[in-house]
Amino acid sequence: MLRLAAALDHFKPGLGDVAIVLAFTGLRWEEAVAVPIENVDLDGQWITVDRTASESGGRRDIRDDMKTRAAVRVVAIADIAMPAVRRLVERDASGGERSGGRLFARLINGERGGYIGYVMWRRYLALAHGYTASHKDGMVRYTAHELRHVCASLLIASGAADVQVANQMGHSKIETTKNIYGNPLRPGPDSHPESDQPGGEPPVRPGGIRGRGRLTARQPQL
Repeated sequence: MLRLAAALDHFKPGLGDVAIVLAFTGLRWEEAVAVPIENVDLDGQWITVDRTASESGGRRDIRDDMKTRAAVRVVAIADIAMPAVRRLVERDASGGERSGGRLFARLINGERGGYIGYVMWRRYLALAHGYTASHKDGMVRYTAHELRHVCASLLIASGAADVQVANQMGHSKIETTKNIYGNPLRPGPDSHPESDQPGGEPPVRPGGIRGRGRLTARQPQL
């Protein structure tokens, strides 16, 4: 994962941070590029997801009509992703101030402060795939959607409760998470009677387990 991020930065500085955000928050592409800067809480390490982006016929729109109620959520930012999130926030801060908030208003922005398109992202991702091919460990082939799977896999491996994984991924039913990611999700020790459906238990940061009053981080093997 980190090799892919470095390869993206080789072709276009800053895109590596975008890949890290996708991989360690579980955000869908259309959610990530729509996040307004005010929805990012650096101190709390949370991102509020309440809108999505769409592209059709060359037109790009930001909408707040999410597909399901579960898609409107607060997602945790893993410790390993915090430097990337801070860089994205700080990199575009001056542009946002100069434009009065009209441009560079989101966590992820295009070069001129507007919306970053999926076609451009895929083009640079393909270049990065090729760039990693010469490494002794082989090519890193993650797509935008597969980066989302990285987050779910880390949460499952770190022992997060079923409902926490479903919350982070924005699924309305735990069964959906199980069907998509294959691994049987275990009953988590932090579940409680009110948490049999997503929305009752707060998310856990990928790479960590929520313990008694604190989060114990585990370094992911990437």
